[in-house]
Amino acid sequence: IIDVANANMLRILRVVSVARGFDPRDFALIPFGGGGPLHAGDLANELGIAQIVVPANSGVFSAVGLVMSEIHAGFSRTVLLRAVPESLPAVSHWFEQFVAQCHAALERERVPESAWRVARFLDMRYARQNFELEIPVNGTLESQEDLDAVIAAFHATHTQIYGHSDLDAPVEIVSVKTRASGEAPPVQFRPIATGDEDPHQAYVGSRPAYMGNLVRVETPRYDRSKLKAGNVLTGPAIVDSFDSTCLVLPGHVATVGALGELVIRTR
Repeated sequence: IIDVANANMLRILRVVSVARGFDPRDFALIPFGGGGPLHAGDLANELGIAQIVVPANSGVFSAVGLVMSEIHAGFSRTVLLRAVPESLPAVSHWFEQFVAQCHAALERERVPESAWRVARFLDMRYARQNFELEIPVNGTLESQEDLDAVIAAFHATHTQIYGHSDLDAPVEIVSVKTRASGEAPPVQFRPIATGDEDPHQAYVGSRPAYMGNLVRVETPRYDRSKLKAGNVLTGPAIVDSFDSTCLVLPGHVATVGALGELVIRTR
């Protein structure tokens, strides 16, 4: 059952990493939810990820993110234009309209003007392609040089995602898009108490647990709320909290960070 669940998660992780041109070994894995930290070790081993970061209160990670999230507004229009200088006046017209609408939306939400951020994008593709790529537009888009920079970014993104590009193929602009955000007030997290490497104060006993290949291992358990920054847990170990459970696999080492996060090294 666990192998099937892990296989489903691995499929999604590959979709958001390898399928987008990123090597998962270049990143840390951040599991959340009530069960995510139970599976993270197996997923990291399978993908070759060297570090796992389990945030404090990982079971309510999404709720914390909602409370901290910014105000967003977005506008877009399908234009279906060739990426040539003659198309720039129409593109600039829609960018101007959408930026004004973004400002109005943030003003309605009472976001301070100093916190406004507006980003512009073009959805682009090669002529007759079925799918387009979102390309950010930085600075102005008024000259041939500006257009060449955006087209070059499209070719580079196409190579990153699909492994190839065609510098001689005609490029189309499918949509003009803007996204606005209003910076949320900063959230201050309270550091936890500092201790040494020994997590004895958080030890609450042990229980048998089945690891890979159904090997039965007597595994120490720790109360996460009693861990201190600097404590080190050598796997196998189970870390219990009111909202989640984290499993530190054999061969993995977890260190408690200043904000209560668990940083697990897998190799």
